[in-house]
Amino acid sequence: MYLGNACQADPYKIVDTASQQGYRVLLDYTLFNASVTNMDSMAGVFLSDEDDDHPADTLKLWQRHLEQRQRNTQIPTYNGGHSNHLSGMFSGLADIQGFDFYGAGCAPHITGFLTPLPFRAPFDFLHNARNNNMPLPTWLYSQALNPGNYWTNGNEIAAEIAMTVLAGSHAMMLFGPWPHPPKGKDGLLLITPLMASLSRLNETLRTGDINGAIVTRDDDADDSMVDAIVGPQGTVLIAINDGAT
Repeated sequence: MYLGNACQADPYKIVDTASQQGYRVLLDYTLFNASVTNMDSMAGVFLSDEDDDHPADTLKLWQRHLEQRQRNTQIPTYNGGHSNHLSGMFSGLADIQGFDFYGAGCAPHITGFLTPLPFRAPFDFLHNARNNNMPLPTWLYSQALNPGNYWTNGNEIAAEIAMTVLAGSHAMMLFGPWPHPPKGKDGLLLITPLMASLSRLNETLRTGDINGAIVTRDDDADDSMVDAIVGPQGTVLIAINDGAT
């Protein structure tokens, strides 16, 4: 859970109790100080969100990382990104790199807004961010619930969540406020079991990596996306069928 200045609560009380409630927080770097005492509640320190618009911004983000390292050497730093063509330039400026690309509904995205998106666009952009940041980890975003005025369907969100895993993310970052579930009765009915399945595989997804096996198929159809994640806990085959009707 991201915890920043806009939250209408005492952030340090949240940090103090988060680990007892079974979750951890990404604390904004402006809030990290001596008041943070429960390091077990810290998933990382959030340095930026989509501050990768211009090459000159690399120095600013690198300085934030170094300043945070002077405060604490144990808690990882995190940068969120959205610029595909500058992805390589901004990789490695924090311990963990984030990236988001949304294709469900009428989502805001970084390509021509009125241009129809390919089904696999989220995967292609997220996978590129992962490849640029190797061998450091990426925590990639999927759309989750409806962030405002545009509606999404459950099958669109389920596909995006799966593509985030298939792209090589070591964590599942979900964007969208909870009061607005996807439109239609299939919304949460599709997302809930998918997230439950991923939660059972959490250590494999966290410690494993994609491209763990050579995957072949018997036909020439190009309507599926398949890869294997291999880690200390075992092997997981991820398959997305984009030819379903």
